[in-house]
Amino acid sequence: MGYINVYGLTITAFPSKDSDRYVVILTDRLGKIIVKFRSVRSSASKRSGYTGSFVYEKLQLYKKGNTYIATEIEMLNDFRNTKEEFPKMLILLYLQELLILLLPYEEENLKVLELTIETLQFLNLIDQEYSQLALIYYMFHLLRLLGSPINFPKKQPKAIYFSIENNGFNEISGFPVDKTLYEEALYLSKMDHPELIKLSKSKDIIYLLNYYIIQKFELDAYKKFLENIENIDNIDNIENIKTLFAR
Repeated sequence: MGYINVYGLTITAFPSKDSDRYVVILTDRLGKIIVKFRSVRSSASKRSGYTGSFVYEKLQLYKKGNTYIATEIEMLNDFRNTKEEFPKMLILLYLQELLILLLPYEEENLKVLELTIETLQFLNLIDQEYSQLALIYYMFHLLRLLGSPINFPKKQPKAIYFSIENNGFNEISGFPVDKTLYEEALYLSKMDHPELIKLSKSKDIIYLLNYYIIQKFELDAYKKFLENIENIDNIDNIENIKTLFAR
């Protein structure tokens, strides 16, 4: 039996019929995999905190049949500040859904892991008013890494449109786009690393990115996710979301 040492970021978890828990983890060497954590649901377990969403860990695994099983775990970062404020928690829900729906299993993609860690570190440090900035940065760069980048004209267009047929911004067809929105989107897409800037069109940019994802990938599940996000009450549901990330 050979052991595999990986660095990984937990995405989500689901219980089994016994005291074990299965966790979806994005790793540096194996891509996105499902890992079995044994006996973490018992009251005596010291590992239960390791299976919450968005915990960065060093793990030793072995594979039994088609199942990866965690034997040793070291927590490196739990990004605690992202799980205390409602605007940041909403961003985590977006990241979680995107990684679940868009990223295939067992395909190595170290750059997606690095992007996700970088975005979480940024989100962990900034004030909550910049939360949408972190999401926009992440979405632009994730789409590029997955081979479906948002298009921008090579030169500053006189008239700006957005369409799926032209893979994003273009001068030909689609619905018209505000110049300020276009310029802010272009700036964020070119960032090498996230940085604090004031945005006036963040909601509109997120709307366009969501529209692009739904249409490009034909994801009804993502559309349903967005509908659920719209219905979240930031007062009544904040404790429920905290529980979701801690489980």
